[in-house]
Amino acid sequence: MPKNPTSDTSAHRRVVGIDVGGTFTDIAVLEDGKLTVHKLPSTPADP
Repeated sequence: MPKNPTSDTSAHRRVVGIDVGGTFTDIAVLEDGKLTVHKLPSTPADP
């Protein structure tokens, strides 16, 4: 049994960036070398 059972040698790293603007909110996620970008309205369609 490992000395520290909570350690994980296959740990993954995820970097998230969020920009909240007037019209749109931009979200960027970098995980395992893959960049995914989302753009969403900052305000609801029918407030």
